[in-house]
Amino acid sequence: MPYWYLLEDDDEQITGCIGLIDHEFISRTDISPWLCSLYIEKHRRGKGLGSLLIEQVKQDAYREGFKKVYLCTELNMFYEKYDFHYIGEGFYPNGDSAKIYETNLKE
Repeated sequence: MPYWYLLEDDDEQITGCIGLIDHEFISRTDISPWLCSLYIEKHRRGKGLGSLLIEQVKQDAYREGFKKVYLCTELNMFYEKYDFHYIGEGFYPNGDSAKIYETNLKE
């Protein structure tokens, strides 16, 4: 780890990305691993591509022996549809807060 994933379209253009990392730059250094940097190009959103990337990260984390994956976000009601649930607030070094979510991994 870290693992970085790129998603290409039919023209071999990068259209999305995601990462799986040991530590996020947030106050909760006691939990790991973290899903990070989910991004889908605007013109490709709404087609389930983010779901593909999230599921790949979850599968790979499970294969690595992890039971949970965490993420931090400012979004509301996005990651819940991918079985993530809110567990509390975390803080960046500059004092900004972010919501922390976790999901239980399964085969």
